[in-house]
Amino acid sequence: MLDVLGIDATAEMVYREMLAHPQEGVAELVRRLELTEQEVRGALDTLGELALVWHSPEDPQSFHVVEPHLAAEILLARERAELAAQ
Repeated sequence: MLDVLGIDATAEMVYREMLAHPQEGVAELVRRLELTEQEVRGALDTLGELALVWHSPEDPQSFHVVEPHLAAEILLARERAELAAQ
């Protein structure tokens, strides 16, 4: 669903799971989503590049997730900027 905004299916699953369980880390995402650690970390990299998640300054193993309404604004602004550049 979010692939038109640069988010593949795996990254979308990870994002949604992080919204539902914001205190969980990579290990819990791997277990809950039945993905490999590499798949989860790849999705987190994608989400990080899109500014939808970021590392916690207190704990580099945990992440913070951007709320959906802000995420939509970030992604739409990015798409608008790309369109304007074209």
